[in-house]
Amino acid sequence: MFGLAPGMSDDLSCGASQYVRRDSGDSAFECVTLTGGGDMLAANNLSDVANASTARTNLGLAIGTHVQAYDADLTTWAGLTPSANAQSLVTSANYAAMRALLDLEAGTDFYSIAGAAAVFQPLDADLTTWAGLTPSANAQSLVTAANYAAMRALLDLEAGTDFYSIAAADSAFISPSEIDTSSELRAIVGDEVGTGALMFGLAAGMSDDLSCTASQIVRRNAADNAFECATIAGAGDMVAANNLSDVANAATAFGNIKQAATTSATGVVELATVAEATTGTDTTRAITADGLAAAVKAKIESFCVAASDESTALTTGTAKTTFRMPYAFTLTNIRGSLNTVSSSGAPLIDVNEGGTTVMTTNKVLIDASEKTSVTAATAVTLTDTSLADDAEMTIDINTAGTGAKGLKVCLIGYQT
Repeated sequence: MFGLAPGMSDDLSCGASQYVRRDSGDSAFECVTLTGGGDMLAANNLSDVANASTARTNLGLAIGTHVQAYDADLTTWAGLTPSANAQSLVTSANYAAMRALLDLEAGTDFYSIAGAAAVFQPLDADLTTWAGLTPSANAQSLVTAANYAAMRALLDLEAGTDFYSIAAADSAFISPSEIDTSSELRAIVGDEVGTGALMFGLAAGMSDDLSCTASQIVRRNAADNAFECATIAGAGDMVAANNLSDVANAATAFGNIKQAATTSATGVVELATVAEATTGTDTTRAITADGLAAAVKAKIESFCVAASDESTALTTGTAKTTFRMPYAFTLTNIRGSLNTVSSSGAPLIDVNEGGTTVMTTNKVLIDASEKTSVTAATAVTLTDTSLADDAEMTIDINTAGTGAKGLKVCLIGYQT
């Protein structure tokens, strides 16, 4: 502004980044520094922080420190099973060993650079680019012009005809550096009052006192036809460079901006307690490893099948009993028991799904003089844990022991 508003001294002595506002007594103008600098607005929803990564760290949400970052490449790698050759390649001691595995040795499997240069025309990316271009008639005329002057003439770029030369521009226009006073500026743009972007003296429609209240600022209204007093939303008391360290309460701030996670959107999710995981009805909380283990354990069930009568000594053989699965079932263990122990030799029992054993190596073993496989020296090793609904199951006695009677086999696990 040129000229002074009544009540506004010749020099308010404002410092760098200070604002001019009406004082709290509404009697004069004053220079003020807004708390924090006020370079963030609530309406921007934190898009104006100086550094989003630092802001997340200040809120305890740093990716890789507080929360696990999703990476599509890791998902891709997780779905790949490297072949034996690939494993050998990536564990090779050096590049030479890799080339040997790949049958890519210079001079044997391919040309070296020097060898290729001696035999072939080297590839040039620029020539490839030019080869893909069909020059227009004008372009052909331009590149075959005799000199630069002829090129400028073809392009209609001649000083004094198509553009100003530097000397002509210097005489026709005034450089901003040559404007030293407001009177020189008024002489150039005209002595406008209240219109356009420049004001000289008091602008028309702007009274000596707009009756602004404490801490308000003066701005042009939305219709661009008058000045008005305005209050900045939020009072601008946060600084972007502080990366949210200057919020009044970090927990409250996080609560205001957090987004709940769903099956289709990322966000914040609460962890389920063991009890909630076991109940299995919560649709919003995430389950932890111990909660999952507890939930699975809570659903463990078993059913037992007799593989002999109670009074006849066991004999070896296949399909001593046959039954069908009542539903799809995930096996976690198999136990065997007797009502009369073997006096010598350990009974060995196998269980088959559709004729194929579910224990390739260590089968159900009941040591001599023991009634249960729980105490066996060798525990069961399951190799097929997924039993299909209505699958035909058979129980074989591979070793009968001596005098063992009353064999039962229990399948332990949970419905799939």
